[in-house]
Amino acid sequence: MASNYTRNYGLCQWEATDQVLRAEFNQDNQKVDEALAGKAELSNVEDLSGRVETLEAQPHWIVGTYTGNGEPSQIISLGKKPSAVFALQSNGYLSQQYQTYYFGGLALPDHPVKTGSHMIVEIKPKGFCVYEDDSEDINANSSGVVYHYMALL
Repeated sequence: MASNYTRNYGLCQWEATDQVLRAEFNQDNQKVDEALAGKAELSNVEDLSGRVETLEAQPHWIVGTYTGNGEPSQIISLGKKPSAVFALQSNGYLSQQYQTYYFGGLALPDHPVKTGSHMIVEIKPKGFCVYEDDSEDINANSSGVVYHYMALL
């Protein structure tokens, strides 16, 4: 039987005069197995947590739709400021051929989609804003019309 034990895991430490028992070896092996399994699981969790944090920090595209409400402007909330937004009518139109209607486009921070001084799509702190102005043929928020968007967050 062991006369001493390790401080951290209580593993057997035999003196030259101690009788070695198989049961003690089995108990020690069980302790080592449990300790290593816990460390391996913890290491895996820490590794995966680090990878998740890295992935969450990477820019990623989200896609969605919104339905125009006919108001002069509508904020589309994304929860954070996008790096880019591309919006267009669900039929694929950004503008209409041989006419001056504007339905969307690619907006970047500090570089909105606009015609002259009139906004069409603009990035905001928590999403983006679309505009409607019939007098300027801006139709990115026409009532009942479905629009598609891609946003880089």
